[in-house]
Amino acid sequence: MIIFMIGIHLRLTNDMESIRKCIDELQIDCFQLFLEPHHGLSMKRKLHYRAIFSRLKKEKLVQKIFVHSPDSTALRVSKNGSTIPSWKKIRYRLQEADDLGADGLVVHVNIDRTFPIHAVAEEMSEILYDIDVHCDLLLENTVLKKSISADLYQFNLFIKRLHEKYPVYVCLDTAHLFAVGYSCSSKDEMKELKSKFPSIFQHTKLVHMNDSAVECGSYTDHHSHLGKGFLGRGSLGAIVSVFSQNIPFITETPKCDFDMQKENVETLNQIMTGNKLDLDELGSHAKIERVFYF
Repeated sequence: MIIFMIGIHLRLTNDMESIRKCIDELQIDCFQLFLEPHHGLSMKRKLHYRAIFSRLKKEKLVQKIFVHSPDSTALRVSKNGSTIPSWKKIRYRLQEADDLGADGLVVHVNIDRTFPIHAVAEEMSEILYDIDVHCDLLLENTVLKKSISADLYQFNLFIKRLHEKYPVYVCLDTAHLFAVGYSCSSKDEMKELKSKFPSIFQHTKLVHMNDSAVECGSYTDHHSHLGKGFLGRGSLGAIVSVFSQNIPFITETPKCDFDMQKENVETLNQIMTGNKLDLDELGSHAKIERVFYF
């Protein structure tokens, strides 16, 4: 039986007990967070977060921790027509996330689709060729109309070319996918997307499982609470169906109180697991299939 990790975008506090209580009550396996300030953490803050991350993993409260970079660290082309300044910022953030013990750094891709992919790959290689980290670099699709990451055909070529130079991976945001025109309405549609864009799905190491508060093709990044948006449970379930690995699914919902956050996690768990199966009744050689909401 396929087992998925589920989690949320967590707003960390300085209180370790509050963090543990949140993780225990929500029953999450992973989480994502922003680290501030934008210019980097002080040594004191680095040691603080590193201690928290290490303890959470040692006590087996979570399996995966992801750091989301600020917009100032998005991959973009500078005024002089180069991505090198961006790659330098990403290198710094990647090293910082690795020092903290994070499993992945999520970075938005805001490069114009007319910019040559080979130039981005070469400049990435120039900056990252000697970095020694265990933390994965995850490039996320966006809703910017002219961005290379808003067009799956271009984004697929982009990931394929970059991966030949450095092991970059994908963070696939479902609301962003929907906002740029991919309805994700059925298993067949998702199977077709996976077949047409193999590099994206092959290298996806994190899914931002988000519902959309706006209609398909709106090119607007506005999330909804899970199951209450235009994507809904059916489309979200169809998306899950094409992932056969142990991939973390993290939801980034609108700001809400703990009860609403708990409801979002419960909905995510229902979408991921489908109908509950009583394994004792099935027998040891029974074939187990997942059941989804569509």
